[in-house]
Amino acid sequence: MSDEEIVGVRGRVAPENLGTSYLLSAGYDGAQKRAYVRLYEPNEQQIYLWYDNKNHLPYLISKKSEDELKENERVTGHTGFVGFQEVEKYDSLYDQMIPVTKIVAQDPLSIGGGGGCIRAMLEESWESRIRYYACYIYDMGLVPGMPYKVVDGELVADDWSMPPETEAAFNAVLEGSEERFVEPMKDWARLLQMPVPDIRRVAVDIEVRPSVVNR
Repeated sequence: MSDEEIVGVRGRVAPENLGTSYLLSAGYDGAQKRAYVRLYEPNEQQIYLWYDNKNHLPYLISKKSEDELKENERVTGHTGFVGFQEVEKYDSLYDQMIPVTKIVAQDPLSIGGGGGCIRAMLEESWESRIRYYACYIYDMGLVPGMPYKVVDGELVADDWSMPPETEAAFNAVLEGSEERFVEPMKDWARLLQMPVPDIRRVAVDIEVRPSVVNR
């Protein structure tokens, strides 16, 4: 886990309503035990923190059933253990949906933070080595680099689409493509066509004085 997932985070908290802003990154605030995202507001040229309000929690995946996992007292007795959730996940090796069990914890370190974590108490697990902030943005369907707004405290995607002439040209290129590739390629095109906001930058040039001349 990175330091960002362990210590508290400093920064401006986003107001209840915030205009078009760009999602820069995500992280985990260990002090508040919540995920957050960084939003760049181009008019004020400020970065704001928006904290998760959906009670999203870290987890890992096991192919064992909930009843089987309940017999593992090391897991159920872990101080960070929250509970089990039976869900379905896509198994790409067999091209089918399979039943799995989510083991939910209070914080990322309880999932994979060392020898005493829940991951270490299982013979095998999935999605247990993914950084929590990456898991969070995937589960919430967030896309770094794209515009969002905060409306009455809720983070919502801002409207943006490619210019009509660009979209028409791209659709012409996609004619004849396999259907399963069309939407992912459109998503990538939309992301890459997104205008880059005006962000303040700082360039730093480091000069090192050697202890020996000409070295």
